[in-house]
Amino acid sequence: MPPNVSVLIPIHNAENTLKTALDSLKAQTLPEIEFVCINDGSTDRSAEILQSYAQDPRFKIISLPENQGTFLARKRAVESASGQYIMFLDADDRFEPDACEIAFREIQRHNVQIYHFGTRVESPNLSRRKCREIEESLRPHPGCLKGNDTFLLTGTGEYKYTHTLWNKIFSSALCKEVYRIMPDARIICMEDFFTGVLLSLLADSYYGSERHCLYHYHFAGGIWSGTQTKISPEQFAVYSHDLTYFPVLLDLLRQNGFDKKHITSFRLSKGPLLACCFQKFYLLDDPETCRGIFQKECFANDEEQFHTAEALYSRLALYEIYLNNYKVSYSVRLGFFLTWIPRKLLSILTGRKF
Repeated sequence: MPPNVSVLIPIHNAENTLKTALDSLKAQTLPEIEFVCINDGSTDRSAEILQSYAQDPRFKIISLPENQGTFLARKRAVESASGQYIMFLDADDRFEPDACEIAFREIQRHNVQIYHFGTRVESPNLSRRKCREIEESLRPHPGCLKGNDTFLLTGTGEYKYTHTLWNKIFSSALCKEVYRIMPDARIICMEDFFTGVLLSLLADSYYGSERHCLYHYHFAGGIWSGTQTKISPEQFAVYSHDLTYFPVLLDLLRQNGFDKKHITSFRLSKGPLLACCFQKFYLLDDPETCRGIFQKECFANDEEQFHTAEALYSRLALYEIYLNNYKVSYSVRLGFFLTWIPRKLLSILTGRKF
């Protein structure tokens, strides 16, 4: 008899956090369950740690000879999964002990293909207030969505709910169909976004609830959390590489007969993704202060696809000059405004122009 739930965990050089993640799986209270662990070409002690769990028959360990990235590792795991439903766990996160049991019960109770639950954010670098803000951004859309309404993007390209995979449980048939039609590609940072778009598009039903907080998300430090003052072209290339997959997925939507409304919505989502690259480039504390200028001056009426990270990086580097000049000119104008009365008085008293 197939298990009720398959939990899929891609692993690459995760020796420092892997045991915590696997222990949270081992503690699951749902009896009929399997854990598909994909060792994605790890070169540290991850393989050794995985082998220590291999005696538990619930653990299925698959080793890839070379690192293929999270998207392809998940794809291989989905292909191997035999459960009725699928959940995802990252190797630096953990589940509540009853997470799979509750998720399985709720998705069956609401009779949907996607059930979205709450997330607890933990970070060594962020205050509890900031963690709560991130938790707020990960909140489920409350209640049920049916038919075309399950699509996670609105008509303006904004999110109805988050595209993250690990705070949801999915119908296995839905997951297998999505990963089947998505071509093999090394998607690095936006794998959740692209997969989440298709999952929501092919799903016929969604239910979201904050009643159960089942996932512990470890928000680690690094270049994406703004802990450095400037990222290098190489680091930026890692992040922006996935934008080159955007036209591929757009063609995929067209080929599979998705309607114009959904395709337009997906195209509009590129704006926020480009703005996100802009944020990573500058590591802005408040990206909204410059986003309007960025979209108006840098990409207004611009159909360029930015097929390479180098092209996007060069464009942003040029824009950095504009942004700095804008800040300087703004401060100069402000200075002239604030000193207008003293300069006027000096001019009257001395007969000289200030």
